[in-house]
Amino acid sequence: MCRNLINTSSYTVFACLLLLSSGISSLMAQESSWINTLPHQVISVMDSNRVMTYINQSEKTRYKDPLTTQTYVDSAMALSRQLRFAYGIGNAYIAYAAYASAAGAYRESDSLLQLAYPYCVQASLGSSNSLLVIWHMNKGNNAAYTGRYGDAVQASFKAQKLLAEKPGDSVYLSLRTTIYNDIGSMFQYLGQPDKAIPYLNQGLELSKEKSYFKHVASMYVNMGNAFVGKKQFDTATSYFIKAIELSKKDSNAFVLQVAYLSLSNMNITLKRTDEAVAWLEKANKVSPHPDAYMAGVLPDLTLGKIFLNNKNPDRAIYFASRALSRANSMQTPQLSATAHQILAGAYSETGNWQQAYHHLDTFAGTQDSIDKATQLEAINKLEIKSRVAEQDKKLTEQRLLLQSRAAKLQKKNLLILGVSMLSLLLTILLLSFYRNYRHRRRREADKIKIAHLKAVVQGESQERQRIAQELHDGVVSQLLAVKLSLSSSVSEAKASLLPAEEVQQSIHYLNEAMQDLRATAHNLSGAQLLQAGLVESLRKFCDKMQEAGPTEIHFEAFGESGTMSIHFSMMVYRIVQELVQNALKHARATLVIVQLNSTDELLALTVQDNGRGMATADTTVMKSTGLYHIRQQVQQLGGHVDIDTGQQGTSVYLEFTNIDL
Repeated sequence: MCRNLINTSSYTVFACLLLLSSGISSLMAQESSWINTLPHQVISVMDSNRVMTYINQSEKTRYKDPLTTQTYVDSAMALSRQLRFAYGIGNAYIAYAAYASAAGAYRESDSLLQLAYPYCVQASLGSSNSLLVIWHMNKGNNAAYTGRYGDAVQASFKAQKLLAEKPGDSVYLSLRTTIYNDIGSMFQYLGQPDKAIPYLNQGLELSKEKSYFKHVASMYVNMGNAFVGKKQFDTATSYFIKAIELSKKDSNAFVLQVAYLSLSNMNITLKRTDEAVAWLEKANKVSPHPDAYMAGVLPDLTLGKIFLNNKNPDRAIYFASRALSRANSMQTPQLSATAHQILAGAYSETGNWQQAYHHLDTFAGTQDSIDKATQLEAINKLEIKSRVAEQDKKLTEQRLLLQSRAAKLQKKNLLILGVSMLSLLLTILLLSFYRNYRHRRRREADKIKIAHLKAVVQGESQERQRIAQELHDGVVSQLLAVKLSLSSSVSEAKASLLPAEEVQQSIHYLNEAMQDLRATAHNLSGAQLLQAGLVESLRKFCDKMQEAGPTEIHFEAFGESGTMSIHFSMMVYRIVQELVQNALKHARATLVIVQLNSTDELLALTVQDNGRGMATADTTVMKSTGLYHIRQQVQQLGGHVDIDTGQQGTSVYLEFTNIDL
């Protein structure tokens, strides 16, 4: 049925492009010495356009007339060498490499790219690195053709990175769409359509945005194959049809052929043999000089699959063997693996278990597959079948059952171990992420809390400063005016021999009030703290209170006070004032001890007296003694307060950790 599907005219190999290995090695040595003598020379726009015209013409005749293509590239190379034009020489070598790749000579293509590389690097030293980008793209294509998809993706990402380093003119637009297409194609070949589709969509959107449609047909084909991988066959078919229509319009024989082959293989998957054959016939009529990969091997593999599905193993063996020979000569392991897989199935259909086992074993060895246990089980089954003709069938089936159970048990154990290790790893990672998250949130909360405390402390300090200023500038000034007025009245009273004792007493009271107000304003403003620091201010306060009455007041300080702000120091100073005055007024203590312990990160304060104690549960007493206000202040500062009171006296312990407020 499909005997005449393959174009009997042998596909043309670009013999003039494929150098012998020894010839390439010699040429590489010559190029290495020649490029070192290549001076930096400015090429005119006219000369540059002449070289690129040859390159562009070679691209147009690539699938129509290989000899003409060769002539154009030779002309570009000769002119570039004459002009000592590095960009042109590198471009010509890349063209040679691309056409060698199209002929299936991937090793020679890589050698030609190696010759091109130093010229591409030298050309990139100017304002454009587009040639170096193209070099990486061709390197990636060769890697993909030979089954090295990881290297192919890496090359595409390298090209993408280089593109990001230069501005985006029309040349870069073409390269960007090509890179998106290449990356999408690689992921599609790797069996990851969900990763392929976003890159292909980016390329399509960019082409639509800039009205640049050169690579759209190719992206449609790759998009179709990605949706085949997702088993969305209707969507895949719509993309293939779009690719066919656009390829015909642009006379793009390569993409048209790939679209036909993709449709044929999709219909094989759907077991639509007649439609698969029809699309394959269209693919083989596209071009007399097809790509060796797409038209030299894939059609034979497709026919092998069709004949195998139609229970015609002899014809399947014929086409798969021919595809295997070509794939081996081209060094494309993924195509060779497919051919071995078809041959294994075909020989199994004919009962030739030895050949079936051989090809399936080779297929398993060339496949980079995750599920190797399944492949091993299939190989074991074929090996058992090959012994059926020589041994007792019942014994063989028993051994097969035992081996199958052992394989399943081993697979199950490996699966359990893998799931357990993965679960443990995920648990550790989640715990680590959770701890880091909590720690980060705690640090952020601490920062917010510290900022709030600073604002509160600074606000209270500013408010005290304002009150002190108003007392000094307002009330004290007014009292001074009253005092001066009364003093004048006393003088007049003396002069007129009038009694002035009552006025003199009023002046005395005014003096005392003014002194008290000045002291209060002085304490509120914190001038003493600003001058002497917290420790010395507390010492002077205790000494002053000691001198004012019969109560003994001792002050002790230990450690370094660290870098405390004036606002924090003032707040601590007010708390000590309040506690000492409480001990004198309410507890009627005869001994008060104030102890200050400080480090760089901690401040501890203890105020202890031998007074009559207090009822801490009584809210009225707490408020009247100022302890309630002290608790609020300490909490605002992020500190801790502990009160121990009884008949033997009262001890108040305060501790602060945020001493840099």
